[in-house]
Amino acid sequence: MKKPSMFRFKNITHRLIFSCVVAAIAIYGVSYWQAHKLLHKSVDAWLIDLAQSRIDTVANEMEGKLQAIERSILLSIYGIEKSAQNSNAVNQN
Repeated sequence: MKKPSMFRFKNITHRLIFSCVVAAIAIYGVSYWQAHKLLHKSVDAWLIDLAQSRIDTVANEMEGKLQAIERSILLSIYGIEKSAQNSNAVNQN
């Protein structure tokens, strides 16, 4: 006795329906995979841009603070040199 196969259909209509269902599942799977990959790529790019933006913002803030410190130091050095020149002028007189 021959055992009936699982995918043996009695008429062409059942074969067409089965093939359409299999094709639909394959198309859905490929589409889902592509959409998942595209979404993952887009989210990764967005997160990298966001992180880079935050890094740039903090870097600009730090640069401004460092420039303010540099100006303060230069003004202090200028003040010390001016005081030393005034002190030397007073000592010479």
